[in-house]
Amino acid sequence: MSGRSMLFAGAVPWNGLRQRHQALASGLAGDGWDVTYLDPLLSGGWGARLRELGCRLRTLSIRVPFRAAGFPGLQAVAMKLAMIHLAANGVRPSETRLWVGEPSLSPLSRFPWNSIVYDRCDRHGAFPGQRRLPWLVHEQRLYRRADLVFASSPLLADEAAEAGAASVHLVPNAVDARWLFPQPPKRPAGPPFRLVSAGAHYEWTDHAWLAALAEHPGVELHIAGPGRGRGWKDLLARPGVTWHGVLDHAALRELLDRCHIGLIPFRDDPLTAGVDPVKAYEYAARGLAVWAPRIESLRRHPLVTRTLTPVEAADRLGADASLAPLTLRPATWDDRLAVICRLLKERKGR
Repeated sequence: MSGRSMLFAGAVPWNGLRQRHQALASGLAGDGWDVTYLDPLLSGGWGARLRELGCRLRTLSIRVPFRAAGFPGLQAVAMKLAMIHLAANGVRPSETRLWVGEPSLSPLSRFPWNSIVYDRCDRHGAFPGQRRLPWLVHEQRLYRRADLVFASSPLLADEAAEAGAASVHLVPNAVDARWLFPQPPKRPAGPPFRLVSAGAHYEWTDHAWLAALAEHPGVELHIAGPGRGRGWKDLLARPGVTWHGVLDHAALRELLDRCHIGLIPFRDDPLTAGVDPVKAYEYAARGLAVWAPRIESLRRHPLVTRTLTPVEAADRLGADASLAPLTLRPATWDDRLAVICRLLKERKGR
């Protein structure tokens, strides 16, 4: 053991993908931290499963009788039960730095950790079906108790600072360095112009924007990832739209390398206003121009080539497709980790 232990409470289960939570956890392990990656809590039972991944990294899945993210008082009871499993699996708060990527785990901050980091990477409470008040309670608790707060977008950082969080630092998203190699290919000039939208196509997706783009002559619209809702079903039924299902990284890279323009089809709403989309970094890494609807947060994004309406797209297709492969190098998780490790070293814990 290195003497530097970290409980990394991720917002998503460990699945091997190198997006924000998994990439930073594995990077911290590579920097010498002994990292226990805590999957989101499971409910309806009692037990824990520890998996050693090697290289100072292990995952821990915990099941407790109930979860109550929308009721902070009950959630505090669930966290006390979870601490029984954490202690049984060698987690000692006084010797451990707590990294919180899921704010509903805020009751964990009541325990005497060596120090606490809150990684704010979404506008929690703005997701479909969520009530804002419980998430405000969770985040206020973390702002009071965290020694460091990281935020993935300027809006999230500003909101945390305005709410009283100390030591707030902007740490945007990034891409796995392996996405940069080999160099992106030179695509044949269109038509056909191949447009691609990758990721989850849920309630925050502007399906009508995608459908209107697919109507342009010479356009092929390629979709990768899950979706739901009437707009999603109508989109997949349109001619010129190809759904590739949920792809692993290798298959997604192969698809991106056959396309000209990457799409970020966000609606303009409180959730997307705070998002720094990982897909923008992946598109840029594979040399794609990046389009999005006319949303203020994406208009300012350094990797978004253009924000536009479907009508405006007709005059931009040829020019932007011919830009590929672009040579703009997006930030990698190694770049972000260097900043994080410096900040962690400056904060020596309690």
